[in-house]
Amino acid sequence: MTQAVILVDPLPRTLDLIMEPSVRERLERLGRIVLSEKAPMPDATVEANLADAALIIGQTALPRERLDRAKNLKAIFNVETNLLPNIDYQACQERGIWVLTPASAFASAVAESALAMAIDLARGITAADRAFRNGTERYGLDGNADTFRFANAPVGIIGLGDLGRNLRELIRPFEIP
Repeated sequence: MTQAVILVDPLPRTLDLIMEPSVRERLERLGRIVLSEKAPMPDATVEANLADAALIIGQTALPRERLDRAKNLKAIFNVETNLLPNIDYQACQERGIWVLTPASAFASAVAESALAMAIDLARGITAADRAFRNGTERYGLDGNADTFRFANAPVGIIGLGDLGRNLRELIRPFEIP
């Protein structure tokens, strides 16, 4: 039997950025790595290795026609968590090909950023800073006319995946209704 191939097409990231050396060593024991980090993996390289590919790490285009040729493919790891429309997800589901993301790795940091932006919008921090730098700042009630308290403000979270759950935990102290 041919050794399993792992296509690694991780742009805009690099393999070293997305996994520690010990994890990379484990990955290398699973099969032969075909890596393209300086540019998106050329179609010719994908096609030449597709029949033996067991894993694809990256955002490689995988329409149904290409998936039809990937008879040994078990999983696709999307390195960006963005689920681009370049994969036929229906075909993956039909064939039992897992499409996975590192959402949990990004969720906490993105939730913190979302909370920071929400407080900034509620309190007008960035707008006040710009006004101060332009010499057009307002003070007292005039300076707070377009702001509101984030605490007790209604907040809607669409979806309770990794990001939504992290954000929900961060806003609990604000007693959001």
